[in-house]
Amino acid sequence: MDGAANAELVDLLARWLGVPRRQVTLEHGDASRKKRVRVGGLDVAAAEAAMTAL
Repeated sequence: MDGAANAELVDLLARWLGVPRRQVTLEHGDASRKKRVRVGGLDVAAAEAAMTAL
């Protein structure tokens, strides 16, 4: 994946989770298919609710 694809992933997750883009960071896997992201300002229950609503 290139940088544009990673940026799109961060944008998509921010929209889905209802948080500002700056709260979502790619922690690991910038050149891999497996990614690890960190989302700030969101607790586990809110994240699960947002993902379930998809």
